[in-house]
Amino acid sequence: MRSRLVGFAGLVGVGLRRLAGRLRSGNRRRVLLSVTGVALAVALLVVVSGISLGLASSNTVYGSGVDYWIVPESASASTMAIDVGSAQLGAAHPTSERIAGIDGVDAVTPVRTSLVRLQAGSASEYVVLLGVLPQSGVSVAGLSTAHLTPGDPYYANGSYDGEWTGEIVLSEGAAGLLNATNGSAVGVAGEANASFTVADVQRASTASGAGQLPVAVVHLAESQALTGGTASDTADQFVVATDTPAVKDDLAAVYPQSRVVASGGGGLSAIGTSKLALAIAVTAFVVAVVVGTLFVATALGLEVAADRATYATLLAIGLRTRSLAVVVATQAVAVTLLGGVLGLVLGGGGVVAANALARRYLTESAIAAYPPAIVPYGLGTAVAVGLLATPYLVWLVTRTDVLDHLATE
Repeated sequence: MRSRLVGFAGLVGVGLRRLAGRLRSGNRRRVLLSVTGVALAVALLVVVSGISLGLASSNTVYGSGVDYWIVPESASASTMAIDVGSAQLGAAHPTSERIAGIDGVDAVTPVRTSLVRLQAGSASEYVVLLGVLPQSGVSVAGLSTAHLTPGDPYYANGSYDGEWTGEIVLSEGAAGLLNATNGSAVGVAGEANASFTVADVQRASTASGAGQLPVAVVHLAESQALTGGTASDTADQFVVATDTPAVKDDLAAVYPQSRVVASGGGGLSAIGTSKLALAIAVTAFVVAVVVGTLFVATALGLEVAADRATYATLLAIGLRTRSLAVVVATQAVAVTLLGGVLGLVLGGGGVVAANALARRYLTESAIAAYPPAIVPYGLGTAVAVGLLATPYLVWLVTRTDVLDHLATE
């Protein structure tokens, strides 16, 4: 057993020395091509996986300072951001007061999400309308409610006949579609008596691949009046700001069929709760493996073909095909590991660039993550590429005609 291990280690050493010799000599172009191919594949994997992680961990409507969300039990992580037509939570106004009375809760607001068609001048576009109770220290979808009148005047203790503020905060995306600015008059299609005045235009943190989603924020009661939520005083979720983790149990008891989602609960574990993020991650893995394997098999295949005389000599002196397979596999895995390390560096730069571009053109928050677990994931993928390419390379070695090559020499 010991002799076999020594022999195996010796073959691995031969493979590494041959690879090092290639890198030091002038005939390293094909090896470097393989390293580059794997690096690009792993970099693509890192960037796309990072975006999928960011997508999985930012699915709830939130802003800075938010620590918990109360959502219906049937809500999924992939539907919270634009929660139109999902299960609802009733008695939103009195429940908000009840939550605000819990020790440790700094601020709370229910959020009602609906899709409405807004009109401003000759422009008419669908936007995501968020109804909230303005609270200092809490923003929704990245939009501050500081420019809305505190409280909810139109609610009037459930009579819905109080003062109609007509205040609306637009995201830059919505304002651009409607050609609206501060002070612009905005109406709702089909609601002749519902009119709003733009109180502020802000950059939202909710975005799609095409840019910022058009989002508008109004008072909760006014949103309910427009979308039929006055009968049961409904909302889709509650946004809670707190510095006390112990309040989570109290929040879970507010509604019998609800769940409490913690801020920052995304990352690697969030992939399992978002089908879209999982699909993106799986696609990135498959593409990286296929592209990397093709690069390595092609480039190192040419390397093996050009070096058949050496393999013929090794076979002639008694080295078995199985031993040559170990040498070839060592070279393939070593090449892919080098590519994997380079790919992790390039991928890290890609994540930084993606976040920088997103902050400039889409949102104020990062869209891609680079968790520590991405390092073994990337290196493991690189090793898998090397192992998948090995059978083809070994097959090329077995096709070596010893007598023909020795006669040629």
